[in-house]
Amino acid sequence: MRAALVVVLALGLVSRISAECANACSGHGVCRNSDQCDCFPNYAAADCSQRVCPYGLAWVDNPNGDLDHSGARSTTSSQSVTIYTFTNGDSATPSTTTPVTVTQWENFNPSAQSQEGHYYAECSNKGLCDRSSGLCVCFDGYSGSSCQRTTCPNDCSGNGVCRTVFEVAAGNLNNSVAAGSADFATKWGGLNKHQIDNRAGKKFYEGVFTATDYRLWDGDMAQTCVCDPGFSGPDCSQRECPRGDDPLTHRYAECPRVNPADPRYSFTPSGASNPCLNEVQTIQISAAAATTGSDWFHLLYKDWTGKIWTTDDFLVSDVTTTSCDADATLPLAATAGQVATAIEKALEAIPNGILGDVTVTAVNIAATYNGANRVGTDTVGYLIQVTFTSNPGNLHALSVVNSADDQVNLPTCTTGDKVPTFTTAAVITEFDGNKELSTCSNRGVCDSTSGLCKCFKGYFGGDCSMQNALSQ
Repeated sequence: MRAALVVVLALGLVSRISAECANACSGHGVCRNSDQCDCFPNYAAADCSQRVCPYGLAWVDNPNGDLDHSGARSTTSSQSVTIYTFTNGDSATPSTTTPVTVTQWENFNPSAQSQEGHYYAECSNKGLCDRSSGLCVCFDGYSGSSCQRTTCPNDCSGNGVCRTVFEVAAGNLNNSVAAGSADFATKWGGLNKHQIDNRAGKKFYEGVFTATDYRLWDGDMAQTCVCDPGFSGPDCSQRECPRGDDPLTHRYAECPRVNPADPRYSFTPSGASNPCLNEVQTIQISAAAATTGSDWFHLLYKDWTGKIWTTDDFLVSDVTTTSCDADATLPLAATAGQVATAIEKALEAIPNGILGDVTVTAVNIAATYNGANRVGTDTVGYLIQVTFTSNPGNLHALSVVNSADDQVNLPTCTTGDKVPTFTTAAVITEFDGNKELSTCSNRGVCDSTSGLCKCFKGYFGGDCSMQNALSQ
């Protein structure tokens, strides 16, 4: 019996001497003193068997815990926390470092400033960590490797794209056109800038009107839908209805003069023959000197939804005969009338009836019109006037673009000295349209499910802008 006891004690002594960390730290750590595992980065638990999930800026901070991620959730007088202070958004080099001794439970960063928060947290405090895989299981409405982004409702219904608040504010996707008038500037507003009405020659918008640099903590985290043209709503599920001119608002007070020097009606309300007028724009294509030449152009038009449409290319030549790769079927425009016809066909060929009918005529190159805005003083070239007879309201200015600037596969004119010489191309808004461009012409209700107007009694047409005898 005594011998057995000695054997048992000896075995116990041997067992104690040969003890090691549990599960050999699962191969994810090093066994240290007192048989404790020192886990490798991204592994946790007493045996290092659990994975650590990705961290992100916390949507909501926890009131207590290991806020400085030191591995200890309580502090003693011998522990010190170093506070780093950054300025001007510089996250690379701290301007100051301050050691702070902490002697209490970490219920908040001891040197946190007023309004400071959103420390890094596992799964951004909007998900649970799957310790077996190291992947975050995000709560509803959040996504990303660390649940650091919100999701967009219904995935924008297939009628839009999900973008961060930083992208929306900056208008980063408004870069499809960099040429032409100011209306075609790269940043004309935020991505969700949306025209909601057009009255008395003025456009009314909702959303981010001016592009800005959003620099708050959630700039790359919070997301929203940016709807395709013709769709709206938080999830882009609502369809936009046609817009038109209210048939009952044709008085001078409702169609005020937009251009002070507009000669199309008199300066007094009593003398105005028709105060509600269409937009008129003039396209000027001219050369710097009296030389012959041929060049390719196309036009850009931005509709009220913000979508930009590009016309087909058309050839302009200031001589009546030309050879352009010996192709007689090219849309050659030589005389002023032919240039006007080519422009009218190009505009009316824009699909979906975006422009409807336009009246395009050639005018004398020396015509004054909005003379102060004329480009140059030359008299060689064409002055083409476009009247938008089917599109009411104060419209975005067209942009005329030399096609050779962005296309290399256009035919090259080779007869004589006919090389691209039309170095000046511009669009002048002669008279801003002052008709309304309102949803269902204010004479119907928009069915956002179908995108169709339900016209009031006595009104008809796709945009309810037509009136019958029942309404009089």
